[in-house]
Amino acid sequence: MKPIHRQVLKPGGPSFRPSGSDFKEGISQGEERGMNRTGQFLSKLIFGILLTTSVTSLGDSLVEPCESWSANEAFQSLPAEHFPEVSGMRSSKKFADRLYLVNDSGDGANFYSFDQISGNFEKVQIKGFKGWDMEAMGYGPCGSKNCIYVADIGDNQARRKIIRIAGIVEKESYGSQVTPLFHKILKYPDGGKDAEAIIVAPDGYLYIFSKEFGLLSSDPTRVYRISLKRLQSSSQDVLEKVGTFKWSSFLSPLTVTDAAVSPNGKRLFLLGYFFSLELNLKDFLDSLSPDKITDLENAVKVSTGKGSQTEAVTYSSDGNSVIWTYESSRSDPNLIRKTCFH
Repeated sequence: MKPIHRQVLKPGGPSFRPSGSDFKEGISQGEERGMNRTGQFLSKLIFGILLTTSVTSLGDSLVEPCESWSANEAFQSLPAEHFPEVSGMRSSKKFADRLYLVNDSGDGANFYSFDQISGNFEKVQIKGFKGWDMEAMGYGPCGSKNCIYVADIGDNQARRKIIRIAGIVEKESYGSQVTPLFHKILKYPDGGKDAEAIIVAPDGYLYIFSKEFGLLSSDPTRVYRISLKRLQSSSQDVLEKVGTFKWSSFLSPLTVTDAAVSPNGKRLFLLGYFFSLELNLKDFLDSLSPDKITDLENAVKVSTGKGSQTEAVTYSSDGNSVIWTYESSRSDPNLIRKTCFH
């Protein structure tokens, strides 16, 4: 990867700026002052071994939603000049510690390959792709290869006649430009929709979730799909509506701003502004029907954002954590993770 930017954070350093009540320190300041350097090192080492043992035993074998999560942890920042409005994100299964990201409208037909450890990244232009309002990313097979799916599906006024999805073969380095494997123009069967979330599911379909917003309540989220084979077979197509769903909690509507599938294909994570949900993916897909509204009664509520513009989420490459970020043009937004304990 050609380094364009380097930003390395160290916990406690000047650039490490977790904020809010969700970011809990493992050791209080008073305790830390009472420990010598050797004691601090041993404490962190033992904690790391215990955490690794707990998480490693889980691996990516979890099928049902996680019942016990860690506190939210800010572990890396994104330079706001390049990432002011991250709206889609995916982890690579092939390259360790790599994330793919897209920005909201205004950034053009670009995506980013970002190293979570060093902060180095590539900005890559997608040739022949307009990118009017880039809102989501997917990750999954495209024939015998792995692809990054980039979705130009944003439409705040729900007036667009077409949306676009591009598939880009994953590789070690892209340079400044890449030619997509395919570029698909799609239409909804029932008029324009605003959407900010897609997933590539193990059943061979790409799913799109509409964005429904309300302060006290919201319309049910609509779900559409197209097979991965059809995505590559022709230049235009019509999506299939497969169902609608809602979260029934009173005065706590779910506005889906992004979605992700665990690496083992078993769990679905739905990101929202005020909270998120995790559920079994197969059970969720099986429950959808064009003729009824599915109530997500078996979903597990997860504390993520608290009203911030949280619009991008992914599972870590090992499936142990979820990672998300938020929009921020004034200061560098953080990458935040939450780890499942089992």
